[in-house]
Amino acid sequence: MSASKRYLLLLLTILYMITTSIFFEMYHFLFHPSSYERRLKTIYIFPGMNLREVTEILTKNELIRDADKFILWAKITGCASRIKAGEYQFNTAMPPREILDRLVDGSTVIHKVTVPEGYNLFQVAKLLSQKHLIDEEKFIQKAFDPELISSLDVEGLSLEGYLYPDTYYFRWGMDEEDILKTMVNRFYTVYNSKFKDVATKRGLSKREVLTLASLIEKETSIPQERPLISAVFHNRLKKGMRLECDPTVIYGLIKYFGEFKGNITKEDLGTKTPYNTYLIRGLPPGPISNPGEAAIHAALYPAETNYLYFVSMNDGTHYFSRNLREHSRAVRKYQKMRR
Repeated sequence: MSASKRYLLLLLTILYMITTSIFFEMYHFLFHPSSYERRLKTIYIFPGMNLREVTEILTKNELIRDADKFILWAKITGCASRIKAGEYQFNTAMPPREILDRLVDGSTVIHKVTVPEGYNLFQVAKLLSQKHLIDEEKFIQKAFDPELISSLDVEGLSLEGYLYPDTYYFRWGMDEEDILKTMVNRFYTVYNSKFKDVATKRGLSKREVLTLASLIEKETSIPQERPLISAVFHNRLKKGMRLECDPTVIYGLIKYFGEFKGNITKEDLGTKTPYNTYLIRGLPPGPISNPGEAAIHAALYPAETNYLYFVSMNDGTHYFSRNLREHSRAVRKYQKMRR
């Protein structure tokens, strides 16, 4: 064998050894975790981050050991520009190959959020903010955005009443507007043609139905009481009586003064807001909470009774009365029991 052939064979052998070594190094890196101790890591990839910035986050969180190998593999596989923003949960026992696959697939954390019936707009905003899903102030501002309100066929100055109470699955990084739209669209799946037809027959607008339902929602959580509460409100409206609904007073205090001290006082009842139904006649300007289907149903299907008053019996239920004399006796009895 000539010297030139021996030299070429040596070069090929060295190249083969180098290539094999690199291959096995890359293989070992991609298919072996940085640690076999399973430690959960939550990371956030923000929109616009480049591959180097993403890799720095992974390295800092001890999810990969070799940033250069991770970057090289991402470029070789065409994944460098396909990483999706979002919130991810990894553990340190995951191999880098799986981590990259999840980043490209967008396998982000899904948050299960249950919005209780009767939560108002501000409570919904706080709940979602505590889950780190929204900017609370931006969410509230969007809920009062006339353009968004109009686009969603909402009657009123805000989306209050239309943020349907339900269990939702949201991802970090969703736009506040998209979350609001999701909740309003869920409302429209419940407020169907059946409800619309009944409202029309009763001469009630969608806003009036939701306003009435929101009062019922805040007054009781007892299913069998909802139609009775509804009947009281309907009867008082027909007679031109003030509704005298404590939750409307509380809502007005929160909306216009930013706080409610926890126990409604005589001073609160005399504080002027558009929502104080001790001072105004008829329904307040709009909903005071986001009612569920049962409360909406009760608003449209009140019980057939001539009740005009109700008072708490201090056990979650209420005593209903047909006249002021009967109501006054009940108030004295149950207020005395409370003291």
